[in-house]
Parts: sequence; C-alpha cells; structure tokens
Amino acid sequence: MKHTSFLLLIFTFILTTSYAQNTSILGFGKTPADAQFAIEKKFDANLSASNVGVYIKEMSAVPHHVGSPGGKATAEYILGKFKSWGYEAV
Repeated sequence: MKHTSFLLLIFTFILTTSYAQNTSILGFGKTPADAQFAIEKKFDANLSASNVGVYIKEMSAVPHHVGSPGGKATAEYILGKFKSWGYEAV
C-alpha cells in the first residue's frame, strides 16, 4: 500500500509539474495569457532567498493577528513592497 501511495504521489508531482510549464492558461486567450505571464515574470524577478528571509523577519517581528495594530502594519508593509516594485496596489 505504501509503495502504491508513493508511486501515485510521484505521478501526481510529475503531471502537475509538466502542466505548470505549459505556455497557455486555460480560459485565457493568447494575448491575455501573455500579459499574465509577463506580470508573473516581473514578480518572480523580485524574488530571492535572502530577500524572503529579510521580509519574513520584518513581518514576524511583532504579533499581527487580524484586526490588531500589528496586522495593519504588516498589511501596509506588504502594500509598500508591492508599490516599490512598481505594481498598482491599493
């Protein structure tokens, strides 16, 4: 049973990985899909392991449960990051 579950997990991973590398998006025409891929590429260009570590530490420095002052500060921090990267965020 464990062997079958493991093979199913591997098969699912391979299937989803190959599907994720597709150059079209189900339900999108070519032009909107190309625009979406451009947005995602721009977003991905701003990711780095060192930056993620810094952002996580900054956001988790104080408790930030929903409705708290820390939650508002965290939301504003994230909004500021998106705006600094050139995204239209409100």
